Amino acid sequence: MSGWWIIISVEDTSNPGEIYEAFPRLTKLAEWKAGAGAVDWLEELVGTGSAEMILDCGGYPNRYEVSVKYLLPLLQCTLPALSELDSLLDEESVWDLAIDPTLLARQMPNDILVVEAWDQS
Repeated sequence: MSGWWIIISVEDTSNPGEIYEAFPRLTKLAEWKAGAGAVDWLEELVGTGSAEMILDCGGYPNRYEVSVKYLLPLLQCTLPALSELDSLLDEESVWDLAIDPTLLARQMPNDILVVEAWDQS
């Protein structure tokens, strides 16, 4: 495996009549690409009960639900310095980082975010 593409999204509830439970409409909050161990932090959150894997498709994708309170420290640290994200994820390289700071600021601690991990093999 060459790495992972991580996408963090919020469920778009602007038109609830068009949201299907199995395929919710999502708005991207953040994304980045990283090396082979880039999902270890997600697995740790699942192991502690702080996240739930809701879809396991062998990386095409894997989907998780995580409370904002567990992701906020990770996302906030990326705003000032990409090198901090490297150390938090225990990765040698993180690239193609994009975060929507306005959307991030609107999130409440108990809101649930959707995290997709796409295998980049």
